[in-house]
Amino acid sequence: MDRAIRDARGLEHPRRLSLAGAGGGLTLDSTVCFGYKLNPDGDDPAEVLIYSGEGHHGVRAIIDVSDTKKTLTADHQYLWFENVLGSGTAIIAGPSPSRPVSTAADSTFREWLYLFRLISGVASIERVGHFGNIIIPGAFA
Repeated sequence: MDRAIRDARGLEHPRRLSLAGAGGGLTLDSTVCFGYKLNPDGDDPAEVLIYSGEGHHGVRAIIDVSDTKKTLTADHQYLWFENVLGSGTAIIAGPSPSRPVSTAADSTFREWLYLFRLISGVASIERVGHFGNIIIPGAFA
């Protein structure tokens, strides 16, 4: 059941956030940092656009990431935010069928954003891993 919760002042708040297509709510488009758009130009149904966003790492300078287009090549592929620590830059990486993980060996922080399906050459969202600006943990100092 999806009832609202009342706070101490009697105001109602939704119990859960629902995504568009699942009953309304939040649409992960250009209004959301690292949102996405399928087939952004209308000419390649395997293409995905990940909108711009930021990486935040404590008191260091904000890391800007530009809009990035990626073409899926197989079913069940990830796209992710990737930052080599101390570089001051980050990219949207992938696609890959393997879930990206951060590694100490190469000082690379990775946060997966989305897992996509590619069926008959048409991309669709399978799962959302993260949306919004990225906070890089202090462990990656």
